[in-house]
Amino acid sequence: MKMKKGLTSLLSVAVLSLSASAVISASSADVRTLNGENIIPISANVDQKEQANFQSITGVVKEINDFGKDGDKIVSVEGLDKKEIIANIIIDSNTYLVDEAKLAVGTQIIAFFDATKPVIMIYPPQLVAEAVAIVNEKQNVKLDRFDKNMISSDNQLELKIDKDTKITLQDGTAFDGELEGRKLVVTYGISTKSLPAQTAPDQIVVLFEEAVPVDEPTVEPGEEVEEPSTIIGDVGEKKFVVNDKIIEAPAAFLDEDGTVMVPLRAIAEALDFELTWEAPTKSVRLNNIISLQVGKDYYVYSRTAPIELGTAPVIVEGNAYVPLAFFKKVAQLNNAYVFEDTIVIDDNEEMK
Repeated sequence: MKMKKGLTSLLSVAVLSLSASAVISASSADVRTLNGENIIPISANVDQKEQANFQSITGVVKEINDFGKDGDKIVSVEGLDKKEIIANIIIDSNTYLVDEAKLAVGTQIIAFFDATKPVIMIYPPQLVAEAVAIVNEKQNVKLDRFDKNMISSDNQLELKIDKDTKITLQDGTAFDGELEGRKLVVTYGISTKSLPAQTAPDQIVVLFEEAVPVDEPTVEPGEEVEEPSTIIGDVGEKKFVVNDKIIEAPAAFLDEDGTVMVPLRAIAEALDFELTWEAPTKSVRLNNIISLQVGKDYYVYSRTAPIELGTAPVIVEGNAYVPLAFFKKVAQLNNAYVFEDTIVIDDNEEMK
């Protein structure tokens, strides 16, 4: 099967760009003044070519207070010399606490944040933490994305994963899918002094990411909208034509919102995908490139941002079903449509 290699480009506009290395050990000694104003310390060479996806601040917890109405916390962090607050760290429901870290006043922590997101230009900076860990002299922690060779985006660390490396999702569920391009929290001990440093990590945690909704056609005011069943008829009676061949498969159906739902396994195997079912999490993987989970409108293709289709996968009579749009929007085939008495899925010339 012909697979597309073109991935969606991710464009980020930062209000404040911090061109720093992946780890900032900040203290009052690092802070400089410009025209009498405090500024955020930056630790990087001017000609630095690698831009880290994530950065971090290390300090000592000074205060912990409620923030907002959803149980979020704001943690004021002092420099290691405890002379002044260097950052206010927001910990919300999406923040991953490494080893279920219990934060308390006086605890030394390292907090990671997304360097590509906008930052309010105030001092001390107010940062939303992606992950927080308690500093441990025997354990190093890094948050980053890694390429196919398991080298971090800032080119500082290369992972040598072995049989002893524990790999899980953020909720603790075992994970054996593709790590390339995913947001990973890596804990490790010793590493080489090479560049990038090499290490056999103790644990890798794959963080959850916000899905990106797929644009839907808009309906003009006053425009009549036909019911899906009127437009495409009884989909349960239609034949599947996959890569120009009729295949045997469980019948398609329309869900209550009029979405055409099709059986995943039969179609995927006809497209030469290797399908893996993970019963504990009700997750499906295709060639370790595509992943999805029953009941969650959250589809992942390789290193692109997760995608929302407006409809989650479901199990019907023991078969996993996905929206027909899955094969075009997620699997990136050229065609997935209903035509007369057939449901067509292929990578031929795109039908307009």
